[in-house]
Amino acid sequence: MKKIFIFLLLNFFVAENLFAQKEDRNWVFGDSIRIDFNNLSNPTVHHANCFNHESNASISNYNGTLLGYLNTQDYWSGQDQYCEIMNRQNNLMENGDSIFQYYSSSDGALFLPMPDDTNKYYFFSMSGNVPLQIFIASSVIDKSFNSGLGKVISKNNILEDSLLESVTAIRHGNGRDWWLLVHKRNSNRFVKFLISPTGISSPTFQNIGSNFSGFWGECAVSSDGSKICWISTDGNLDLFDFNRCDGELSNWTELGTPPYQASSVLIYGCEFSPDSKRLYVSKTFGPPIQTNIFQYSLNANPISNSKTDILQATVGLELAQLELGPDNKIYIAGAQGGNIDSSIFFLSVIETPNDSATSCNLDLYSLFLNGHYSRGGLPNMPQYNLSALDGSACDTLGIDAPNNVAEVISNFDFSIYPNPFTEDFQLSITGAETDAEVSIYNIIGQQQEHLTISRSKSIHQTLSLRNYSAGVYLVSITVNGQRFMRKVVKE
Repeated sequence: MKKIFIFLLLNFFVAENLFAQKEDRNWVFGDSIRIDFNNLSNPTVHHANCFNHESNASISNYNGTLLGYLNTQDYWSGQDQYCEIMNRQNNLMENGDSIFQYYSSSDGALFLPMPDDTNKYYFFSMSGNVPLQIFIASSVIDKSFNSGLGKVISKNNILEDSLLESVTAIRHGNGRDWWLLVHKRNSNRFVKFLISPTGISSPTFQNIGSNFSGFWGECAVSSDGSKICWISTDGNLDLFDFNRCDGELSNWTELGTPPYQASSVLIYGCEFSPDSKRLYVSKTFGPPIQTNIFQYSLNANPISNSKTDILQATVGLELAQLELGPDNKIYIAGAQGGNIDSSIFFLSVIETPNDSATSCNLDLYSLFLNGHYSRGGLPNMPQYNLSALDGSACDTLGIDAPNNVAEVISNFDFSIYPNPFTEDFQLSITGAETDAEVSIYNIIGQQQEHLTISRSKSIHQTLSLRNYSAGVYLVSITVNGQRFMRKVVKE
């Protein structure tokens, strides 16, 4: 039995390690900025060969080594907008020139690893006869060329037009594929593509939410992939639940205040807290230019009543895009609001975004950019580490753990946070009708820890692996007569 268990465990880790680990560890954006997050306690700022405005994207491999990034350089031919893709040596990637991209699209570019092909990556970009006709196009990068520096092997494949500026992606519930989402302009229509080993699907459509007329503003996906926020500078602020199995949006919550008009309400940036329970939004307005940032608690009823300023309107300060970092802090880019404000030479940081508005610790002018400056944008980083929806109907790719049965108890769930972690992680169990037996195994199936947690409808337990080496571990929970397993990564 032990040999069978170790065999299953090894196959589990082989499958899981095909997925991303550190694709988000290098942020390239703005005026020649690269931030290296591989040391989570001390991000460092380096030089990159880019000059980007709102639209930024970069990607690393699973070890955290930079692979490529976007360089817009604000150039175009006629009305067609273009960019370049640079390699890790800060040089133009082979065939990486003349790729469709509008430099001022809010969340207008992103990289995605191609499912089941560790050498290939998609690059998605928003461009067009801006600002009236925005379209999304795909390109493909193969990193096996040029001794790992890569080559663009396909580019400028137009997928859909008449869109808003933003694009986002959410890992499918099977843990391998991706949902790619964009939004039609002057419409409440979402456009969705399924990205799988067979390629990019034909678009499917869903009408839900506000009618978006303003075409610029960020979108965001919660860390657990269950919620999406989509906004525009006209004042639209829409929150949805997202089903990672079928790609459907539901439970629309309108947090904006109609009637919408861009002249007075420039809602622009948004991001979720790491625990997916809070939403942060930036609003810039004027003249004179001023910014405030507010927080919503997603557990409130109604959510709209929880809106609380964490930064009251501050004249002379323009803050724009928000992005959750690998260190579970939210970073905020400064922008040039008519004047070169000193905020553009720093990133502001929400230090503890899981906390309430009064204790989340907004630190203005926090991370110095070594004399370089942001231009309002940050890299568009999907949740590369999002795993399969364990036990769901669409979790069809993994290997069942020993003694795991097909029927899942409807009121039982458990979560692990943060993941990856450095020393400790939190285990949260709900719906347990018996004591929970918890074991932690290393990659070769050796049990490292075991404990029994007394029966409770709600269990919150801190587990420590601070005395163990970095690597991949498996948490096994036996409760209610069933065994469930999830992977955790110690850094």
